[in-house]
Amino acid sequence: MQLKGYISIGVRVVDRSEDLKILVRAEHMLGTKRRLQGKAGVLGVILGVPVLSLWLAGSAQAATYYVNDSSTNGDVYCTSTGATVNTGLTPASPKASLQEIADSYVLSGGDTVYVDTGSYTGQTTSINRSGSAGNFIVIQGSTNFAAGGTVFDRQNPGANVINVGGQYVRFRHLTVQGGRYGFYQANNCEFEWVRMIGNDYGHWSPGGWGTNNVFAHCV
Repeated sequence: MQLKGYISIGVRVVDRSEDLKILVRAEHMLGTKRRLQGKAGVLGVILGVPVLSLWLAGSAQAATYYVNDSSTNGDVYCTSTGATVNTGLTPASPKASLQEIADSYVLSGGDTVYVDTGSYTGQTTSINRSGSAGNFIVIQGSTNFAAGGTVFDRQNPGANVINVGGQYVRFRHLTVQGGRYGFYQANNCEFEWVRMIGNDYGHWSPGGWGTNNVFAHCV
């Protein structure tokens, strides 16, 4: 319920750095909207309006990120080609690699990274952030298998394709190939419809298959 003349204020952390940058969305009951950006320390100055409700979603609010190669052929999620200068926050502004997302943002449980159709070559990707039990970080590849899907091709038999330093990460609909280890050192992770081909080892962790990893429909 909203009272006449009041504004409902939602606060969402969009940068989990020490500066705690926040995005404030003010919605008038009549539908008027405005977007303001600031920091928590000056929040009271920014508002300056009667407030009916105020909540801080923080890291509990899941984020969505986008990655694409240099083509939109066969794409499922993105409407533009990937580029380092893009934000990675919308389908029209995808980053050029999964590593760029991992380097630019603090991934946490509930976040999803959509990696669109294409081949991502010549780079070891490192995922060092963790989700939690029941609240995984999801790396979602393309479901357009007819167009080749999402392929991580290391093109170096002496290097790993994806290093997983974090835990509770779910990998879906990916092909990882052309490296020593397809996935290295994953624990408490899930792999669904993942093809680990053309590597010395598809997956390896100290002790073998790691701890509490789940594999479904993988080859």
